[in-house]
Amino acid sequence: MSLVDVLALEALRVRYPAAHDLLPASVDLLTGTSTIYQRNNGQTPREKAFVEDFTLLLDGHAQSVIRLLFPAAERLFGGSNYGSDWVPAWERDRRVACRRVLDFYLHRQLPAGRAPIRCIESVAGAIGDESALTEALGQVPDPMLDDVLKRLVPYLRDVSEEQVLPTAKALMRQLPRIRLGSTGMLSPGGEWAVLSPVRALLRTLGEDAVEPIVRSLFHSITSFYGRALLLSVVSGGSDDQGVITEDAAQSLRGISSPNFTRRVPGTLPAKGCCCKRSSWRRQVQMILPPLSRGPIPGSSRACWKARRRLCTARRWAAWRCGRKSGSPGIRW
Repeated sequence: MSLVDVLALEALRVRYPAAHDLLPASVDLLTGTSTIYQRNNGQTPREKAFVEDFTLLLDGHAQSVIRLLFPAAERLFGGSNYGSDWVPAWERDRRVACRRVLDFYLHRQLPAGRAPIRCIESVAGAIGDESALTEALGQVPDPMLDDVLKRLVPYLRDVSEEQVLPTAKALMRQLPRIRLGSTGMLSPGGEWAVLSPVRALLRTLGEDAVEPIVRSLFHSITSFYGRALLLSVVSGGSDDQGVITEDAAQSLRGISSPNFTRRVPGTLPAKGCCCKRSSWRRQVQMILPPLSRGPIPGSSRACWKARRRLCTARRWAAWRCGRKSGSPGIRW
């Protein structure tokens, strides 16, 4: 936690204990950001009651405390409005204005799957060094990897151009450790824990530098599904502008489709067995990882397009594997 916030909260607890006791029951009011549709709405009875009680208990110092510790709640006192885009910065700076940080202060316990801040700082300190970042991410337990990658995004917006490619390569190597598929009806696929920081990195580049770096990153990825997911991020869609031009995306798709060849050493029988159902299924599973360990999200068009490409690749690899015996490899 931020030292300033800790000292201010402890002073509040000692000097005004009754006001400090209001915090656990008012976490959503103190840390809740507003949208453009909520800014013209009046206060609810609960919000009015909190403002009256907090002001009375602090002897007129309520606005100063709110401005210092909980800027998102300034709107309740006639101050500025803060949107959800402020939350990552508050979380990065370990301010109690972020709900997760305030919950940790109040309950002294991290929620399940939440990585400690020393883990985030260790990974953030290795940004720009491919081997060091890969090693730092390798030390993160799998249940915490998703949280670490999501909280890494604010640190990536200030990187230099030379740091983008090695950082993106280390991040894309984490795809096999991520649980694919959506965790809820409105949640994005698990692969976006990796794709979001990669996209944030690429968006820091200028127009002249982004395409060569995307090509280098694309060729450094060995798996077909990793290439497909990267293309889904950089090519954009009907409602999202791509990082690279459509012509560049099409040329990369041409590289990854019919000419991409993988050999399966010592696994293809000389005769007959390739056309058996169990045999070609094993060959396909060796080439492509399982498509998903969760339901396919319906809300993410980019994820849906990537999954469709993977389905096509699986069918094509299966057909090539069972087409004839004695084949030197599998093409798709």
